[in-house]
Order: sequence, then C-alpha cells, then structure tokens
Amino acid sequence: MISFYRINSFGAGMSGDASFYGDGAASMQTKVAINPQTVRPSLADVNIDEFYEISKSVEWLSSHTSITKVALQFPDDLLRDSVSIATKLQSCLPHLTFFVLADTSYGSCCVDFVAAQHYNADVLIHYGSSCLSPTSNIPVWWVFGRAPLDVADCCQHLTDMTTGREKPLVLMFDVQYEYIIDEIFVKMRECCSDISKLVRSHLRTSASSEFENSTSEDNTSRLEVNGRSWCLLDAAHIMKDYDVVYIGTEGRTLTNLMMVMNTSQFHTYNPQTQACRLEDIRINKSLMKRFYLIEKARDANIVGIVVGTLAVRDYLVVHERLKKLIKKAGKKSYSIIVGKLNTAKLANFMEVDIFVLVSCPENSLVDSAEFYRPVVTPFEMELACNTDREWTGDYTTDFRSLLPGGDNFLPIPDTMQSQADVSLITGAMRHVGIREDVAVGGQVAVRETREYLSARTWTGLEQDLGKTPVQEVKQGQSGIAMGYENEPC
Repeated sequence: MISFYRINSFGAGMSGDASFYGDGAASMQTKVAINPQTVRPSLADVNIDEFYEISKSVEWLSSHTSITKVALQFPDDLLRDSVSIATKLQSCLPHLTFFVLADTSYGSCCVDFVAAQHYNADVLIHYGSSCLSPTSNIPVWWVFGRAPLDVADCCQHLTDMTTGREKPLVLMFDVQYEYIIDEIFVKMRECCSDISKLVRSHLRTSASSEFENSTSEDNTSRLEVNGRSWCLLDAAHIMKDYDVVYIGTEGRTLTNLMMVMNTSQFHTYNPQTQACRLEDIRINKSLMKRFYLIEKARDANIVGIVVGTLAVRDYLVVHERLKKLIKKAGKKSYSIIVGKLNTAKLANFMEVDIFVLVSCPENSLVDSAEFYRPVVTPFEMELACNTDREWTGDYTTDFRSLLPGGDNFLPIPDTMQSQADVSLITGAMRHVGIREDVAVGGQVAVRETREYLSARTWTGLEQDLGKTPVQEVKQGQSGIAMGYENEPC
C-alpha cells in the first residue's frame, strides 16, 4: 500500500494571516524554486533505477526484518518521481507499507522525523541533498541522486592542481557526486597521476563504512567538518594544514565549508561548466559580518532561542546549554518553535532583541537583513555570553561541536562575574554576567521592562484606575461570529 502525507508547515514562505490559516489555495499556487544542480535529468537521459538506487534501497530495507512502515521523504524538486519510486519499491517489497512525505516541517536537507512520527514510520529513506546531520530517532537511508559529471575532464583539472604541490588537498564534494568519486580516483591512478597529496573525504551516512572505519579507532588520525571526514596524512596535521578542492556549484554547502575552514584555500570544480577556479577572499567579509552579529548579541537583553530542528541529535542538549549560558550572562531567554523560519513569524516577537537559531549546519547561517531582529548561531551566542571564550577567527556551524566531546567545547563557568565594557555598535556601557551590586527582588527585570515599554509607540490601553465607575457584570453575546443568537436570521 502506498500513501501520501503532506505536512502543512504553517504556510511556510508566506506572510500575513495566510501563515496561520487559509483554505489551502496558497499552498496550491506556491511556485517551487528548482535548483539546476539538484534536479535530475529527464527520464530519457538517465536510468531512474540507478538515479534513485532502487536495488540498494531494497537491500537495505530487507536487512531490517521487523519493519512494517517506510517513509519516503522527497524535496519539492524530486516530488514528481515519488509515485514511480514508491511503486517500484512496493513491487519489490509487497509486505511493507510505503508513504511519501513532502513539504517538510523544517529544511528539506534534514530528516523530517516529525512527519514520519505522525505515521509511525519504522525507517525513513531520504532523497535529494542532505546536510548529513546525525539522527538518533529513526534509522535513515540516504539517496542523494546522481548529477552528471565528465570524469576525464575532472581528472585532468585535479591532476593540474595536485602536480608539484607541497600542501595536501582534501577532496570534498556535493553529495550528488558521491557515487562517482571512487571512479575518479581509479581513473587518476590509471593515468599515473601523483595523488599522494590528494585526500578523499567520506560522508557520514548509514552506508559509509569508510566513514565509520575512519572514526572508530583513533580520533586523532582524522578530521571532520559538517559530516565529512578524512584521514590525516600526518598525525601532527591540523585543519589549516590542508587546502580544499570542492566538486560542485556555489551554495550553502560550499559557504559553510569555507566559513569553518576559513584558513584554507578553496579550489572549486564546477561539473556543469567544467571550469576550475580559486575562490576569492569574500569569506573574510562574511566573517566580519558574523562578528558584527556577535556584538549585537552582546548588546541584547532578551534572547529568543528558535528551535529549527527536531531531528538532529542533541538539539535538546544544546538548547538547555544555551538557556543556562544566557541566564548566567544576565540576559533573559524565550524558547520558540515556529517550524520553517520566515520573516513574519519572528516579527511577532517584538520584545526579543536577537534570535539564536538551533538548526543543522546548512540552515544555521541566516541572512539577518530579511528579519526584524538579527539571527545568530549557537556558536556566536557562546562567543557573546561565555566570558571564557574569545574570538580567534575559528568558526563552526555545527552546534554539536560545542557540547562535551566536541572540537569546540568549552565549559560554562560556574560563576560568571559581571564584566563592563563599551558596545562597539552603540557606544553605550554594557554588562555581561550577573551583577553583584543589584538588590534582590527582580528590580533588574522591572527596570528592563519599563525601559522597553517607554520606548514603544503604543503601550496598551490606559487603565484609568479610580477615574471611571465600576460597572456591574452584564450578559454578553453568545453564538459564533457569523450569527449571534440575538441577531435576526
């Protein structure tokens, strides 16, 4: 049996009243933005069984003997093939029930555990691009698709880059080229290319035994960035000892990798244009922009913690850590769950000075220019609130690296004394930490609330206490808005 299940994500991407209610017309009229890199070729040009790895999926499902329900999660640009894929899988495994998930609760790169849970799915197959964030709630099989790539041309460019190099190159790639990376290395060896300085990265997926092998024995012999891991050529190497060659087009994946590995040179090979180039220094401007947002976070008094994922492992742990850290910094926090992020939703929280988004690495960097208040990452909020953490230029978009055992973990101080400095944005004095000279009784919160209300153009209805007579309770209207009982028919 095949079922279709579409989640109404509170009008994601819309604004105004349609974000909360409507007749569904807006969802039917929404235009789907198609990414030329992610969309598959036409059926005439590709074997659909290979593109969607039907045989491997059937083999993986067969290894789970106790399952009965399987969720198939498709992004919008691959949804047109959902019926064909579900039908093929159903014909191979008639004892299983398949259902299709679309219009994900959060980003399509993340596993939509919430939608799968609504239908009590035992396992999930995720199609399309992925952020490779680990999940702990449900077994997942990833099918990335197969974007076309000219192996000979790619090998020639890689050979030109690696010849005569002293600094090693780590080969990273968009997930849709994962299927052909081994063939590229075989081709280069056949051509007698010197690939001693070229290191292959592996993806963190349930199918990647290479990744598991590279991470299980000795954590000091490998490095990991946003779900991609590679073995070190020298045990003494660190991240800045490697440059990167990336196969793919511009996008969030490349931007995140460049932000994290901001001391490394990035060469990119675009399979669509068959062009290779050295990326410019625009990443430095991005880092300065993020530093500006850190200053805004230091100035903030009220912080909104926006939960942007319910599937990435340890999201609740980092949420509790942020609440504790914000409180120790002398600020107030609110926890907010709004599904897919948009401007209209966050604009409802006027009292919030800044938002911190707990999300997967690829959805963490939000362009705050679109929002009424800035949106920062958990790492940036830690820089703003943890007095023991200093800005060194190192950066991460993976909030799990801030937790115990992570590469960027730093304990929250037991006691955080108030530190006074001057805001680099407003020039005003500010304090980070709980001040010792403030009397008890909540006077700080009262003062902050009074200051906020005094700055608003409208502060609510005046109570006029003692100026108006007390009225007796009267019978009100009853019924519904379209027709009260006291109204004529």
